[in-house]
Amino acid sequence: YSEFINGVWTIPVLSFEKTGFHVNDPSVVQPQDSDGIDRSNWLYMYYTALSNEDAKNSRFNRHAVGFASSIDGGKSWTDNGIVIDPESSGDGAGAWAPSAIVVGDEIWVYYHTGTSDFSKPINFRIRFNLNGWQKLSSPERLNFKDNDVLLSNLDVSRQGSQFVMVANTLDLKNIVRYVSADGLNWVADPENKNTIIAGNQNSVITPHLEVENPTQYKVYFGFDTGSGSNSIHSWEFSIS
Repeated sequence: YSEFINGVWTIPVLSFEKTGFHVNDPSVVQPQDSDGIDRSNWLYMYYTALSNEDAKNSRFNRHAVGFASSIDGGKSWTDNGIVIDPESSGDGAGAWAPSAIVVGDEIWVYYHTGTSDFSKPINFRIRFNLNGWQKLSSPERLNFKDNDVLLSNLDVSRQGSQFVMVANTLDLKNIVRYVSADGLNWVADPENKNTIIAGNQNSVITPHLEVENPTQYKVYFGFDTGSGSNSIHSWEFSIS
């Protein structure tokens, strides 16, 4: 946990761990009130979990998605366990890098699966109740106009009336952008010619899109030169 104060991030302190597991890829949302429950001080976190044993033996099709909740603004978290296990991911090859978004009285969680060599991940969505853990759907495979699309590290958000996705190509060298009217059927964004950030020989990893105002959005991403030099970057884009 770290706070952004006067333009500077405070020194991070441990706020969550899961005994016996590697955890990664947190996606945090604030759930809405429903059924008389005041959730104004709650946060939900969906995260990737891989057991230490599976990590040691490189069983990368054993990733799962876990769910944790916080009532103190993210300073501490209560782990509520695994909500998408490897066998129930949609293709039985695990579930990685969740991206959660609140849509009305539901929470939609997007993720990619992966074979042991991470060669053919498939992109899915599962819809959850506002309690954060109760499934309202089975895994729904995302549909792309180009059927051979293979993406990882999906990040889904809203811009006005449409859903927007930024994601990595499989080589992690590019960040692409797709748009959707229903969150399930996606087309390449014609204005940005799909690829919005090209790393060329560098890796541009795990993008996250944040709308700053009605005319501008920012994409954060990790930048890896492959020579031990790693950093966090952000690029700004106009909303037309």
